[in-house]
Order: sequence, then structure tokens, then C-alpha cells
Amino acid sequence: MHAGINGTRLYYSVIGSGAPVYMLHGGLGYDHTPFRPWLDPWAEKFKVVFYDHRGNGRSEALSSMEDVTHDTFVDDLEALRSFLGDETFILAGNSYGGVLGQEYALKYPDRLKGLVLITTLPVFDYPDVVSAIVHSRGTPEQIDVWTNEFPYPVKSDEHLTRIAKTLMSLYFRDDFDKQKIDEISEAVICRAVAWNRGFEDLLPNWSTLDRLKDLFTDTLVIGGAHDWITPVEQGAKRLHENLPNSELIIYENSGHFPFIEEQSKFLKEVGEWISKR
Repeated sequence: MHAGINGTRLYYSVIGSGAPVYMLHGGLGYDHTPFRPWLDPWAEKFKVVFYDHRGNGRSEALSSMEDVTHDTFVDDLEALRSFLGDETFILAGNSYGGVLGQEYALKYPDRLKGLVLITTLPVFDYPDVVSAIVHSRGTPEQIDVWTNEFPYPVKSDEHLTRIAKTLMSLYFRDDFDKQKIDEISEAVICRAVAWNRGFEDLLPNWSTLDRLKDLFTDTLVIGGAHDWITPVEQGAKRLHENLPNSELIIYENSGHFPFIEEQSKFLKEVGEWISKR
């Protein structure tokens, strides 16, 4: 389904009933495909809202996003919340979705019963750490893409799709099911305009490190021990150390997607945390 939100059209899907849980996908430039069907069992006890950010996935395609900021995405979420009629809710963000989740929590704290930050970060100031992981774990093709393509603007949706498919296995622990990785790679919808806006313009100048002390929402911080792009030391642990009211869970057998790699454990533990709010 699509909703007219702040001058654009956002693609969204709602499953289940109960306490509302809104899911923010990563990227930018991807869509919420990696959440489905892994989080669908939550529909048995929660109202789960998935959507694609402005200019991402199946939301309205945009030829330019030069005027779009993190505040734009945050205000889109607030407008979608109002459209769906949820006064308060749990917000969960994975990767770049966690970046936007932090910003939403800082701007609209009274709307949140809880915040779940999944394999995300407070600032991207560690490219050398990621590069070392890629050179340690990656194939020659992955090392080449990381070195010669990832740092630069992508040329098209097709170019971004090729990069995503090449790097996708790095997002999972090394022994994870290769067929499932391929299926996820094939399903993800890539949008170059959104990717370039996020990684060329917004993320390099962004940080919440000096603002997290003001984020008092109950927060569950989740890290994956095998995560290449938001390693535990640089991501989850720094968030936990700087957030006043946070708990930390590290999934030892997961990379960037613990809700896929350790699905049952994730659904149970995070579901129980949500149910207490």
C-alpha cells in the first residue's frame, strides 16, 4: 500500500494487531525486504509496521534528494504514525534505520514507549576498521568493490544492485546459508539516488555521540559479533555506553542481521523486551 506523506508517496505494510512496532530499514538506498518474512511471527502479538523511506524501495522514486535531510525522514515517520493512528509505539531501526531511529527519539521522545537499535552506530568514524575486516574476510571481488566502488557515488540503480549483491555475504557470518543470502540479494530493491544522498552527503557529517546523553527513552541496543559494517566495538557498545537508559545484547552467531541469523532467539528476546514496555 502507499500513503501520501509530506508531498511524496511512501510504500508501507501493516501486519498483526496489538502494541505497534515500527521497523526502519537500512541503506539508505535499500528497502525493507530483509525484514520479511523473518519478523512476520511478531504479528501474532504486535501490530508491525514496515515501510520504505522516502525515495527508497517501493516508495515514490525521486530524481533528486538534494533537499532531503535526516529531519525529512524523521518527519515522514511522524506523519506516517499520525496517518496510521498510533499515539505511541515501539521504534526499531536496523543499520541506517538505527541512525534515523536515534534522530526520531531525540526529536519526538514522547511518542516512544521504547527504542530498539539493531546493528547500528552513533558515528561513522572507523572506515579503517571496516577496511581491515573486508581485507580479512572478503573475496578478491569484494575487496575490489569495497576499495574502488563503495566509497564513490553509484551511477545507477543497476550499479548499486551489483555492489549490494557482491558484498551481501559480508553482512552475514561466514558459515551462514548461502542460498538464503542469494535469495535476499535478489529481493532487495536498490535506489542509487537515495544511496548517494545518504553515504555521500548525510552520514559523513553526522554524529549523535554528543547528543545521546539527552536520549532518555528506554533503549535496547543490539550488536552482531560478526558484523562487518557496524562492528560491536564501534557500534553497539558505544551506543550502550552513551545512552542513559539502555540495555545491550550481543548476538554471538550473527553479523548485520541477527533477526535472520538467530531468528528464534531474536524474536523471543526482543519480543519479551518490547512486551514489557
